[in-house]
Amino acid sequence: MQINLVGVGFPHLILYRTAEEAAKSRASRLGGFPDLGELALSGGFLRSDLFKREGAESLMSDLVVRLADFPEEFLEIKAIRKVVFQEEQGVEEALEFDGKDEICDHLIAFLDDKAVGTARIRYIDDKTVKIERVAVLSTARGQGIGKKIINEALLIIANKKIPEVVINAQEYIKGLYYKLGFAQEGEIFIEAGIPHVKMRKKL
Repeated sequence: MQINLVGVGFPHLILYRTAEEAAKSRASRLGGFPDLGELALSGGFLRSDLFKREGAESLMSDLVVRLADFPEEFLEIKAIRKVVFQEEQGVEEALEFDGKDEICDHLIAFLDDKAVGTARIRYIDDKTVKIERVAVLSTARGQGIGKKIINEALLIIANKKIPEVVINAQEYIKGLYYKLGFAQEGEIFIEAGIPHVKMRKKL
């Protein structure tokens, strides 16, 4: 028997009464790995060992997402963006570092005290902001860090009473933004040689 705790303070968290139930759930998934939002409850203890993957961090990793201290932490942000956008995706340096970083707020994500993700918030006017340069290092992907960065950005924007957020999302990842309440506007377009879609969310 599984206990679904979604909606009561534990989003996407499922507890199993026995390790066997968790193992069956794990075996039914692609590759034999459990969902990272599941924990096994055996004998009253949370079994973190049941959802570790070889070469991956467990859910007990220390993740912190916050506003970056600018310019002090910009070297770490720049290093992440250089790896993700320039080295992995072939974006030219002049396009990636467009001279607008100084007028933006920046988010930085730390996993076990290592900077692994970032995004920037650019204020278009008093009614619209744009989330840009969302990046997570390949070694830290698959743990929902990008989603956490976006959610933190949305919280910051909402606290500033700005009603609309836009993002030019890379087309392959637009599903994430749909889940976060964004809607697509228009057709696919090419930016920096990569297919993108414009998406908007009202807060």
